[in-house]
Amino acid sequence: MISVIIPSAGEEREANLQALLQDLRVQSTRPAEVHVVRGVRPSGRARNQGARGARGQVLVFLDDDVRLGHEGVLEAMVRCLQTVPKVGMVGAAQLLPPHAGWFQRAAARQVPRSTSPVVRVPTNSDMVVTACCAVWRDLFWELGGFHEEVPRGVDPEFRHRLRKAGWRTVVAPEAWFYHPMPEGLLALCRTFFRNGRESAWAVRRFPELALENPDGHVAEFEPRRSQAYRAARHLLRLVEGVLTLRWIGVAARLSYLAGYASGYVSSGGRKG
Repeated sequence: MISVIIPSAGEEREANLQALLQDLRVQSTRPAEVHVVRGVRPSGRARNQGARGARGQVLVFLDDDVRLGHEGVLEAMVRCLQTVPKVGMVGAAQLLPPHAGWFQRAAARQVPRSTSPVVRVPTNSDMVVTACCAVWRDLFWELGGFHEEVPRGVDPEFRHRLRKAGWRTVVAPEAWFYHPMPEGLLALCRTFFRNGRESAWAVRRFPELALENPDGHVAEFEPRRSQAYRAARHLLRLVEGVLTLRWIGVAARLSYLAGYASGYVSSGGRKG
C-alpha cells in the first residue's frame, strides 16, 4: 500500500497542487491515501507529520510544485523498491515542464542539478530528491525520518544517513517528473539568495549538513569536503561561467553566495 505525502507551501501553488492530485488519480498504481500537509514549516517537519499519519508500507513524497511525467511513475518507483537489492529510496528523473519558457530552459542548462536525464535501467544516483521519491516506511522511521529543524539540506542529509546504513538511492528507469525553474532573472536571483541564506543558517547550527551535491547521476563521491575546497570550487565555477558567457548561471551563483554571506553574518558566524 502506498501513502503519498505532499507538504503545501502556500495558496500560490494551489492550482498546481490540484493538477498533481489529478496526476495521482490516473496512476497505474494508485496510492491508497494522500496526505496534504498545509501550513507546517520547515519542509522536513511537514513531511514527517504527514508520514506519521500514513498507513502504507511505501511512503511517496512529492512537492506541491511538481507534476508526474506519465501514468506509470509510481509503479516504476515502487517496482524498484521491491525488486532491486538494497534499495532504500527511489526517485525519478527531473525534467523541465513541456511548457517551460526560453529563460527557464536557459537557466536549467546553466544551473547544476536543475534537471537530470531519464535512465533506462535502475541507476545509483544522488539525484534522488524529496520533490519526488519513494521510501520504505519502516526504514524511514528506523533512520529517524527527515531533519525537522533546518530550512535547507534535508535531502542530502537523509540520503547520507541512508547510505551510511548500507542502503542505495536509485533513480527508476523510464520515470520522470516535471519541476519548473523560476520564470525570470529577478525571481531566480531571489530564489538563490534565499537558498544561500537558509544554507548558511543550517550549516551554522548543524555543521554536519555541509555535504556534497554532485551534478547528475553520480553514485560514488566524497560526501564531505573542507571549507577551502568548497570555496575554491565556487570561485572556479564562477570564473568558468564568466569565460563561457553563462550569465544566468553566474547570476544564480552570485546570488547564492551573497545570500550565504548575509545569512552567515546575520547569524553570528559558525559556532564551535
